[in-house]
This record gives sequence, structure tokens and C-alpha cells, in this order.
Amino acid sequence: IEAFAAARNTGLHLDIVGDGEFRSELEAMVAKHGLTDRVVFHGSLSGEGVRSVLEGASAMVMSSFAEGLPVVLMEAMGLGRPAIAPSIMGIPELVRPGENGWLGTTGDAESLADGLRAFADTSRQELERMGRAAHEAARERHSLDTEAAKLDGAFRALAGAG
Repeated sequence: IEAFAAARNTGLHLDIVGDGEFRSELEAMVAKHGLTDRVVFHGSLSGEGVRSVLEGASAMVMSSFAEGLPVVLMEAMGLGRPAIAPSIMGIPELVRPGENGWLGTTGDAESLADGLRAFADTSRQELERMGRAAHEAARERHSLDTEAAKLDGAFRALAGAG
């Protein structure tokens, strides 16, 4: 919310999916920054509901202090959405700055705001190219076929070792 407030002059809107113990704090922060007309809290959604929000979005924004490789990030990129996310754990495996998204510093709201501003300043044509690159990265690295082939290889290696 702090990053979104810092990038308020971009005219962007934010959809927040999920519920949790910090929701009321986030809602209070949105109100404090005067962003209630630009932020929608969707609460907990089904898989179809999450997909619907992602399909209606222009990009995926993730602010987190600890992640492995978030499934929702792979899903968003699989749907052709560039990502704005922190450079932690497995996220840089998928998000390549300038290619399919923007990376920021974990816990640094201004860094995430820089990504939001860069997104807002990017042409529609370039965003479409980045979306295609995001889709390709997710498909190449984490599609069902790719993951099944990895498992098959691991099982074959184990079977051959015994």
C-alpha cells in the first residue's frame, strides 16, 4: 500500500485478492492514503475468481518479504501478465527486468513504487511484448509438461540407481 501510495500519480488501480489477519490494517492504510477509490479488496476467491481478476489486470504486483516461487506469480505470467515483484528467493528465476517485468528490493516501498511507475510509463505495445515474454517464461519453466518431465527424469534416475 505504501508503494501504491508513492506511485499515486500514475492513475493505476489495485485489486487485492485474499483475506488474512492483516486485511483490516491494509484497509486502514488505504483509507489513510486516500486510495479507497483506486483499491478493491476482493477477499478470498476460488481459483476461477483469482483467474478472473488476473485476466482483468494489466500486470501482477507482489510485495512480499518471504516467498519461494509463488504459484500465483506463475499463474499471472502464464496468463501473459508482466510482473512487479521483490527480488527474493525464486522470483528472479521468472521475472527478468525489462524482459517480462520489474524487480524491486524486498521491504523497500520506494523500490516497488519505481516498478509501478515504470509499468505505468511503458507503452501498450511494449507491455504486450512483455506479457508474451512472461507467458513464455512461465510455460518454458513451469508448465505441466515441463514439471512432469522433471519428475519423470527424477523417477528414472532413482529407478536406475537401485
